[in-house]
Amino acid sequence: SVRLSAQGPEYDELHQAVGAFTWIGAAPPASFCLDFEGICVLTTTYSAAIKTHLYGLFLRLSGRAFDLADWRWFGILLVAASLPLFAAGAYPVLGRREIALFFLLLLTDGSLLLLDRFDWGPVALAFLLRLAMIAVWLGGEASDPPRPGNTFALGALAGLATFEKLSSFVLVLALAAMILGDRRRRCRRHLTAGLSGLAVGALPLLLVNLGWLAKNGELISLQNLRGGPRLDAPQLVHELLILGYGGRVREFMLGLSPPQWAEIGEAALVTTLLLLVLFVSLRRDAGPTLRRARIALAAFVAVGAGLWAMPRATWANHWILATPFQYLAIGLALRALPSRETSRAKRVAGLTLTVMVSLWVGLRLVALGSL
Repeated sequence: SVRLSAQGPEYDELHQAVGAFTWIGAAPPASFCLDFEGICVLTTTYSAAIKTHLYGLFLRLSGRAFDLADWRWFGILLVAASLPLFAAGAYPVLGRREIALFFLLLLTDGSLLLLDRFDWGPVALAFLLRLAMIAVWLGGEASDPPRPGNTFALGALAGLATFEKLSSFVLVLALAAMILGDRRRRCRRHLTAGLSGLAVGALPLLLVNLGWLAKNGELISLQNLRGGPRLDAPQLVHELLILGYGGRVREFMLGLSPPQWAEIGEAALVTTLLLLVLFVSLRRDAGPTLRRARIALAAFVAVGAGLWAMPRATWANHWILATPFQYLAIGLALRALPSRETSRAKRVAGLTLTVMVSLWVGLRLVALGSL
């Protein structure tokens, strides 16, 4: 929040704000409000007006005029609210030490900090829904076996996130990893629950498209699906591995070119850690926590594959959809591999993981200081 309004506003953080004035008597703005009966439903063809209405309610109840700092605080508080929600759901599975590490990685993630500071993209509400989905999944894992209602909730959150912003459809792939990666959920009851939840969560998106079809003869979500040069797979993998340093976002928002050594260090450490998680989680003697680490890693890869398959050009505000699945995978692996392990292989893996994570945190703190 330091000097929060010192940098001027930018298009891709304000297009969600203009529809909020309908709460204080303004007509729906044609350029940024696709409305039904005067109610703003979408701010673009691919983004719902959920945050728009929350901020509009704030304007109406507070009597305040629009203020750039207020608008930016709103996005920051959405992300902040996700942290205690995550802790409440994750504690039975992760524990205090790993939750603290998870938060440390989140709060030193340069891309997340800068994108959230301006809610550029936008990213804040999507992040809250994503973290809520992970918290619900971990909370369900505390039950043995997980209840179908938990899988239903996972599907509903993935569907709602897709309505909030269409690019979050990649969370459906993460949902598939959570269901299919767990033999306890890989049954008809859980598959039905997950698909039912997905349908309920995405129902607003379906209704909007049906209404638009009746009014204009086309599905609104099929507009603006293509455009711009897409990254090939190796380029996207590279961007996902260095995303936590925040170099692309620093260049765009602050005009700061990141030092090459920092991005190389980030990529090398993240790659090594994820490969180590893959190695230990695929062992025959992998316990429940390591299996969860494998599912989190699979979700990270699945979201990355979804980003690559998108027909439009993507950038950091889309790549951030893969965060924080990679942090979760590493936190779960650390939880599963204490130094007192009787298995020599696991003990060595746990020690290596701890050393690598310590180096990573050190690099992140240096990066945070420079930011």
